Amino acid sequence: MSFKTSCCSCLGLFSLLGALFYATMAIMVWNRNQVFLEHKVGFNVHTTTEEEYKTKFWQIAVVAIVSIFSLLMSYQTCDLLTFFELLQGMLVSMVLCCSSSVFLAKRDEKELAIMQEIKTREARVVFEEQNDKATTSIQ
Repeated sequence: MSFKTSCCSCLGLFSLLGALFYATMAIMVWNRNQVFLEHKVGFNVHTTTEEEYKTKFWQIAVVAIVSIFSLLMSYQTCDLLTFFELLQGMLVSMVLCCSSSVFLAKRDEKELAIMQEIKTREARVVFEEQNDKATTSIQ
């Protein structure tokens, strides 16, 4: 893969991710998502005015539009094959991420079951020792 193809692919990938991220954030501001507004934007939902909501929405929307423009520019400067390679690479990375998360979740479940078994065994030993001490003290 040439340097130009690599740069175009990286630019297109990050532009697409940025556009999706900022578009999602703009939708959250538009829908007045209280958790997002309080924890990520820093708005106090009770004291924020309608003008502040609109300003924040347009700030985020402009960044999403610029990201989309950047994606289109990278599409025009690269050939069509490069754009499809970008999409193919994104699909492959999504499949890898999803499959690795499934395998990691299964591994975590096994580790959790082993830890639970160890805790149960340790608790059983503690209760048996206490039970033995109680029976010897009674005799």
